[in-house]
Amino acid sequence: MTKLKLLGSLVDTIKEQGLGRYSGFYVATPPIEGEEPIGYDYDENEPLTVSDVENFGEVTDEEVEEISKLETFPAKGKCKSWSHLSKNGKKNGELSSSELQTLKHHPEHQLSVEAAKNFDKLEDKFIQKYGRKIKDFTDSYRPYSVQWDKFDWNKCIKTGKPIKKETENITISYPGTSNHGWGEAVDIFDAEWQKFAKEHGKKYGWCWGENERESWHFTYDLSYCS
Repeated sequence: MTKLKLLGSLVDTIKEQGLGRYSGFYVATPPIEGEEPIGYDYDENEPLTVSDVENFGEVTDEEVEEISKLETFPAKGKCKSWSHLSKNGKKNGELSSSELQTLKHHPEHQLSVEAAKNFDKLEDKFIQKYGRKIKDFTDSYRPYSVQWDKFDWNKCIKTGKPIKKETENITISYPGTSNHGWGEAVDIFDAEWQKFAKEHGKKYGWCWGENERESWHFTYDLSYCS
């Protein structure tokens, strides 16, 4: 809707006035079921609601597809700018098949070769103790495209916080910056595993503590060991 930019700056005035004509739009009647109209879009020939204006400026799927091709991403709303990370000639989320290894007990998951070997050793010890493999294993290596799919940029625009899609407040790394993108992080909701990994993971290079609000997130980085 082409007049939403104008409306975005004037919506508070409209809501206070509640009626009358103002800079090319007017309060629509009759009311829209479930939402009180606050204006009218002449180009689209339809009434406008508060949610129409609040949604103005959101990033569409088409825009995300184009923006994700950049190396540095623009700040938008309250969401800061950030860059797609590289190290040792590799780009986050774009590891080759030779740089990844499938986990011994979880063929649906991959990690970087070194991280995978040590994760397998740690899980072997877990199996010896509990007589079973890890359950509730949801995430390992995340390709760059998956990082974008999980990132709720529109919520970041409104709040300034990087939030995982379809959640209220679970934080997530900005696309191209996640340790999942290096194949050096896992998300596991198995409580017995979490306790075991906190106690024994350091020996194998695996630590909990990168995000202390996420009991399920473990990183192949000894700097996160508590």
